[in-house]
Amino acid sequence: MVSAPENEPKCDKPPEVVVVDGKHPGRMKLELRCGEAWREPVVARVKLHAEVLVAAQDIEAGAALNAQNLRREARDLSATPEAIGALDAVEGFVPRRRLREGTLLQARLLHEPLLVRRGQAVRIVARHGGAVAVEVAGESLGNGKRGDTVRVRNVASGRVIEARVMGPDEVEPLK
Repeated sequence: MVSAPENEPKCDKPPEVVVVDGKHPGRMKLELRCGEAWREPVVARVKLHAEVLVAAQDIEAGAALNAQNLRREARDLSATPEAIGALDAVEGFVPRRRLREGTLLQARLLHEPLLVRRGQAVRIVARHGGAVAVEVAGESLGNGKRGDTVRVRNVASGRVIEARVMGPDEVEPLK
């Protein structure tokens, strides 16, 4: 229930509540407004609970995250608004450091793994529409994560091309 501050005139209708700063859910800056009659700044302390992902077991640094080593748990997010709740947002990512069982997943603790490494054999897959795909052997001349551009040497022709990393050991030539 929101009512007018004691030193302000009464409002004909319930005051409007406007979020001024919601960056930190645990401590939000609001403003109560009664049309043009008055405005009152307010700080609200909020407890926000949500289902988020936590480590279901100890997970070593560099180990791929998946449904088997993660679980959903209700947690207070007031102090950690950057918690991750969707498995598809982190599946395949790896922790930067060892995660103990029960550790709340946060983006700053994770990174996307390298899918292609310098000197590694890769498949160069050129697609045309959904029906035609041509695949040749290549050698990566750089490291790359999904979506990165790396230089790749075509093993058959020796030609060096620029290619986008599509998956583990797979690149697609840039047009």
